[in-house]
Amino acid sequence: MIFLGCDGGSTKTEWLLVDHTGQVLAHRIFPGCNFAFWGEDGFRDLMVRSVQTLLADSGITSQQITSAMLSLTVYGEVPGTEEFFPQVMQSILPDCPLQFSNDSVAGWCGSLAGRPGINSRHRFCRLWPRFGRKRLSRRRLVSVFCR
Repeated sequence: MIFLGCDGGSTKTEWLLVDHTGQVLAHRIFPGCNFAFWGEDGFRDLMVRSVQTLLADSGITSQQITSAMLSLTVYGEVPGTEEFFPQVMQSILPDCPLQFSNDSVAGWCGSLAGRPGINSRHRFCRLWPRFGRKRLSRRRLVSVFCR
């Protein structure tokens, strides 16, 4: 099994291709893939070039990829991206099951090790509420806000 991951932001688009053991088969960083900046043609060209390069680096074909997860900037924020991004990627990887999210989701998951919670290192997310007179621990705070 081979998995493809993409974290596409405004400043860079990072791709990772790994096998089921976690061994990295290919890793590349390309320019940002902000659809609002590039437009349809620019976005499509960047995605095609990126995947082709990654596949060439790894020596595998697109048919060998088991699944792909792409976290892309402006996905779901700019009208039409929820339809257009899958169309583009399905044309590049026609046999591959695809999943999409906004790149902010990848950031949250990465900062919280994939667990529910609050990234307290981010200055906008510092939450130290008091419930009655008892201050909540971080673990309790996470369980309260993520129910």
